[in-house]
Amino acid sequence: MTFEFTIPWYALIPLGIYLTWVGYLACTNLLRVWHRLSWYQKALALPLILVFWAADVAVNVVVASPLFLELPEEFLTTDRLSRHARGPKNWRWHIADWVCRVLLDIFDPTGDHC
Repeated sequence: MTFEFTIPWYALIPLGIYLTWVGYLACTNLLRVWHRLSWYQKALALPLILVFWAADVAVNVVVASPLFLELPEEFLTTDRLSRHARGPKNWRWHIADWVCRVLLDIFDPTGDHC
């Protein structure tokens, strides 16, 4: 007897969002200390940064497009969030403001990611 467990692809979206956020935390910390890293530490960090940059692009298309009910005008999710956070105070502004304020800005070395 064999047991087969399959997960539908759309069930992986929340995990992808979470892992992208964790990647954001790691990458912002790496960028915060980038000037103090040696060349081999930077070489080890670069693949991580590139992977999560690609994940950010994917989240912008797969998650943010249906969330904001629009096709992306920007390449990165942060750029889309920034556009909505600077825009008129409508429902998109509320979503962008919450994501920026609660999940991103506090961890950015400048305190203002969006």
